[in-house]
Amino acid sequence: MLSDSPSLDDLRRQAKDLLVGLRETRPGAALADAQTALARNYGFRSWPELKIEVERRRSRTDIADATVAGTIANRFGLGAVAAPMRSLAQTNEVGRPWTPETDAGRWTAKQLNCWFGVANLVENAETDVRLQYAAADAGVMLPRPVRSISGHVIELVDGQNWRVNAWIGLRASARGAGGRADRRQGWFHPGAAPQPGIAARSPDGTLV
Repeated sequence: MLSDSPSLDDLRRQAKDLLVGLRETRPGAALADAQTALARNYGFRSWPELKIEVERRRSRTDIADATVAGTIANRFGLGAVAAPMRSLAQTNEVGRPWTPETDAGRWTAKQLNCWFGVANLVENAETDVRLQYAAADAGVMLPRPVRSISGHVIELVDGQNWRVNAWIGLRASARGAGGRADRRQGWFHPGAAPQPGIAARSPDGTLV
């Protein structure tokens, strides 16, 4: 299903990944064939029709203040802002997600409600990160948490508490036995090293 705020760049990457699979059974397949197949997977008749819908949805999404986007990028060491930070949900949604885009990639930033106090919020966030690492150690691929450059899971920006994860999306992939992509941008797994410039902690709390 197409998201409320789809990325045309992400869809182009998906089409390129799909082309690799198509060429395993149809060596003469072209990028246009993969784009058409991808569009149909999303319920559209053609790639141009899918692009029109993408632009329609993106035009109606909320865009965060550029200063807020820049501060989040600086606090979490995400790189230089490369595009407007757009909302992926309605204004009244709890834990509203946004998509900062920088020269280092795409990310998911969430606004966190502080109903039970900051200490409780931070404790819950730290517990989530420990669970993410424990699941990764058990072989479960999960979104990679991003700590701020000061080592915190949560940062206060413009009166809101924010948490960041790497964006989950397909990238140029290694092929599995079934011919499907099995490497994903933004996922981490046991033994995966943190990306340069991204603070992370091991399950025992040590900054790595």
